[in-house]
Amino acid sequence: MFSIFCHREVVAERLTMVQEAVSTAKVVTFDDESNGQLTRSTIYPYKSAEGNVDRLLVLAQDITDIGMLLKKEQLFNKQIINAIPGSFYLLDANGKFVAWNDQVKKNSFGIAEDEMIGTIGLEAIHPDDRSRAFETLQDVIHSA
Repeated sequence: MFSIFCHREVVAERLTMVQEAVSTAKVVTFDDESNGQLTRSTIYPYKSAEGNVDRLLVLAQDITDIGMLLKKEQLFNKQIINAIPGSFYLLDANGKFVAWNDQVKKNSFGIAEDEMIGTIGLEAIHPDDRSRAFETLQDVIHSA
C-alpha cells in the first residue's frame, strides 16, 4: 500500500511538472533518488509554428556520482562551519538561514534543526536587539 501511495504522489508531481513546462514553455528540471541512484530529468517544451507547446523532450541523466561528490562536499563544509569557534551563520538575500554551526543552534536561537532553514535570521534575535542587528547587517551588506 505504501509503495502505491508513493507512486501516486510521484505521478501527481510529474504531471504538475509537465503541465508547468507546457503552460510556461520553460524548461523544468528535477532530481529523483531511488535505491541509491540519483537521476536528473529535464523536460524541454517545443512550440509549434502556431506558438503552442505540442512536443516535449524529456532527458534523464544518471548523476549518482555527482550527487555522492556533492554530499561529501556538503559534509566537509558542515565540518568546517562547526569547527569555527563561537556562533557562525550565513543568511541568504532574504535574510533566511542557509548555513550555521552547532553553537548557533545550541546557544543562540533555540530553534530546532529542521526549522532553521526557513527561519529569517532577524526573527531569531531578541526583539529588543533586532533594530541594532538590522542596522549592523545593512552596514555589512552595503560596505561589501
